[in-house]
Amino acid sequence: MSIKRLFIAAGVLFIAVLLFLITFFFAFPTSLIESWLETELNKKTGLVFSIEGFQKKFPLSFEMKKVKAIYAGDENPLFYINNIHGRLFPSSLLSGNIRINVYGDVGDGNISEDIIIKFGGIALNTIAENIGLKDIPYLNSVGFHSGVVNGHGQATISNGISQGISQGKCIAGFIKADGEDIDISRLRIQGLIMPFEVIEKMGVTAKMEECKLKLNGLWLEGKEFSARLQGIVNVSSPFKNSPIDLLLEITPKPQLIKNDTILFLIKDYRKSINFYSIPIKGTIGNPVFIQ
Repeated sequence: MSIKRLFIAAGVLFIAVLLFLITFFFAFPTSLIESWLETELNKKTGLVFSIEGFQKKFPLSFEMKKVKAIYAGDENPLFYINNIHGRLFPSSLLSGNIRINVYGDVGDGNISEDIIIKFGGIALNTIAENIGLKDIPYLNSVGFHSGVVNGHGQATISNGISQGISQGKCIAGFIKADGEDIDISRLRIQGLIMPFEVIEKMGVTAKMEECKLKLNGLWLEGKEFSARLQGIVNVSSPFKNSPIDLLLEITPKPQLIKNDTILFLIKDYRKSINFYSIPIKGTIGNPVFIQ
């Protein structure tokens, strides 16, 4: 067979597969696709998803009005994504994968997801831009009510993850993000509202593997203090019950040094004139300072 005929045959095969996919896609009722997506997302991630307003678009695109995700057993949603648009790239089938690009709104910000579905699992590449913390319900519930975050990350979801967190099947990957003007005036630690105002700048890098969230560093820079948090979160369900083993390092600034009450509460953790190191254990929902 000549090279020309080989290319023609490959082209005809690709068009035939494309037409089959379009026909197959539109033959399925929308309600069944929506239900299938929810089931697969729940199995693959260990979260509980609900989808509203799924619609198919020609030729191989779709839209969703809203997607909500929560940790099983938790009451507060982790996040919402609105006005979602997705597109399948048929050319990815030539490499044995299915590639889907998804874009959606989170408040005034947006999030884009490049999804590659393989035989061994799913790979995700995520970019988040101008995400307002006020639009993330879970962060609101722990005391973060305003501020803007940008970041990116990668994740891998193995086919065996549906076996659950209890058997060490979690999403693996990393995240890197930075933010500014974060309101922490309602942040509670050990039941006490902290007398702080705004974190002017923050940054975080973390890695997830074997159901352990390894916090390489969470840096905070505010008017009252500078701080760094690092350590491990052993992810469990519900998320608020996840055991933690963290270390919080604080360098007070003049405005905080004048507040004798706060420094008195952490006086046992002072390592030098202007440096405090605080081990934290317990759980996400109930952190405890350790002497």
